Amino acid sequence: MKRIFEWALLLPWSVALGASAAAPPPAPPPPTVQVETAPLRQQPVTSIVDGYGTVATAEDGRAAVSFLHAGQITELLVRQGQAVKAGDMLLALTADPSSMLSYAKAAAALEFATRELERTKLLVQQHLATNAQLAAAQNAVTDATAALAVERKLGNNRAVERAVAPFDGYVVSLSVAPGDRVQPNTTVLMLARTDRLRVTAGLQPEDAVRVQGGMTADVVPVFAPDRPLQGIVRAVNGMINPASKLIDIWVDLPDSPQKLVPGTAVSVRVVLEQHVGWVVPRRAVLHDQKGDYIFQVIGTTARRVAVTTGVETDDVTEITGADPGQSVVTRGNYELQDGMTVREGATP
Repeated sequence: MKRIFEWALLLPWSVALGASAAAPPPAPPPPTVQVETAPLRQQPVTSIVDGYGTVATAEDGRAAVSFLHAGQITELLVRQGQAVKAGDMLLALTADPSSMLSYAKAAAALEFATRELERTKLLVQQHLATNAQLAAAQNAVTDATAALAVERKLGNNRAVERAVAPFDGYVVSLSVAPGDRVQPNTTVLMLARTDRLRVTAGLQPEDAVRVQGGMTADVVPVFAPDRPLQGIVRAVNGMINPASKLIDIWVDLPDSPQKLVPGTAVSVRVVLEQHVGWVVPRRAVLHDQKGDYIFQVIGTTARRVAVTTGVETDDVTEITGADPGQSVVTRGNYELQDGMTVREGATP
């Protein structure tokens, strides 16, 4: 009787367990991810490389100041780095006594040759001199005249010679002081123009090989980032700068109302090419071991699409391989897997 009772108590549990094994609970619905999307759009895309450098005067915008004769510096009105205007006096040189003596000898020689020519002409009229003697006297006058002209070009006829600035610029270097004696053709100072500027900028070697002369470049002064200047790449160096470990390029700047002071630090953006391409926000492009990809929404399903990236800016990335007719997931894409269901709306 007791066993029958125990069997009766166990019977409902066994029936329940059998029913549970026969009917498993239904599977949960697939997850839905809330995302934001945006359409692909076309826009002009510019491929650039960046570098940094400084402003300097172009090599053809410099001029050396020197004198053709020896002398002593008696006035010095400028110093290194000083800005000058065209016509400003720079310094004065008092001629060496030997230079003045050379001019005096040349003047005396011309005077003597002129008198000899007149005397020879009278002798010829009196049949006391030959035509050959007359020709020799004329040649002596010609030679003396040329010698005196050379002395004047050398400045030996001026006791004091003053050098003036030939253009607006600044003093690059100064190698003399008041009282110094200088020899002929010795450079006493170097001037540089302020209207012929050139930027020397350093680029990474892998970027420099893509740059060619004639390309446009935006030059942005560090103190005026909102006022860029447009220059032209003049040349690319063929070796690495041992100091910076970069390859230097030279960018010529046009003369403009916005004057840059030599030595100004600038950033340089060289335009390699421009074209129209499909772009998406940078955050829309993901990357894993298989490469770059995006998610596009087809109906309510997110599909992974492999893409090739091109030019990147701070805001957008150029891509190829996507369907321009389907929207691209811009937010919530990190939670997605291929085939997931999505709903659009602002992500939390």
